[in-house]
Amino acid sequence: MNLIINNDFWESLTDAQKEAIEKASADARDSMRAEVQSSEQDYIQKLKDEGMTVTEVDVEEFKAAMEPAYKQMAEYVGNEEYVTKMQEICESCADAK
Repeated sequence: MNLIINNDFWESLTDAQKEAIEKASADARDSMRAEVQSSEQDYIQKLKDEGMTVTEVDVEEFKAAMEPAYKQMAEYVGNEEYVTKMQEICESCADAK
């Protein structure tokens, strides 16, 4: 979770206040993701209803095709852990759908 907040203000809060802000932020994030997913599916259906062909991506095939790029990125960056972390973040975003 990412929050942008003045550090002096953040440090002035109690642990309970910080926890409440973090929970509210996580709840808002989850609600927003659910709404976006629902809206996305509604728009896709509208496009299909209007006759558009919508192609669904085979995620596993895409991941396999990206593997050489991830290896090249790890070599370029010089830090395989960084690239692995980036992949994990991408996975968590995909799982949130």
